[in-house]
Amino acid sequence: MLAFVRINDDDGLLQRFSKLFSEYINIELPINYFRQGDTYFVYNKLDDTIVGGYTIIYLPPFRFMRLLPKQADFAQNFLKEQPLNDLYEVNGFFIKNPAFKVKIFEKLASDSLKLNRKNLLLFYDLDNIKLHYTWQKKLQPVQLYTGEPNTEYGNLQSHKNIYFGYVSREKIIKFLAQLKSDSDWNF
Repeated sequence: MLAFVRINDDDGLLQRFSKLFSEYINIELPINYFRQGDTYFVYNKLDDTIVGGYTIIYLPPFRFMRLLPKQADFAQNFLKEQPLNDLYEVNGFFIKNPAFKVKIFEKLASDSLKLNRKNLLLFYDLDNIKLHYTWQKKLQPVQLYTGEPNTEYGNLQSHKNIYFGYVSREKIIKFLAQLKSDSDWNF
């Protein structure tokens, strides 16, 4: 049994979340960033351990947009054409116990749909094979950019080659419908 606990109002838990997530990407995000949306710890109720977490960011400025280099024309043009209230991003996503991955993805997708926004912005390090497999195979995003990130923004020591794309609301609805019957979750 899992508990999804929104932690936005607790600085100590947000700091802990940032530290736990930094173990996966080697970058500690500021807790103010997590307040731009909803941040969740996922607990196993049986032993009260943290088994995962995620943040859905729906208030700009979006971190991913700042990581795009100026020469990423196609992606920059896409973003200029989109009203900001139609976009959101998922960040801080991690799963410590793979036994719960389907339930965590199910809740993340469900929470995403509650926003009633058109496009989920995805950004990740292409060298992270598990994340690449998860997002590409399961959500099949539309690619907007691959290459080096904007190095003028923040410390990106662990991100040498990034992927930036988006997933439509319709694809997330389809993903959620297929999630329970899909047995191909080996990552």
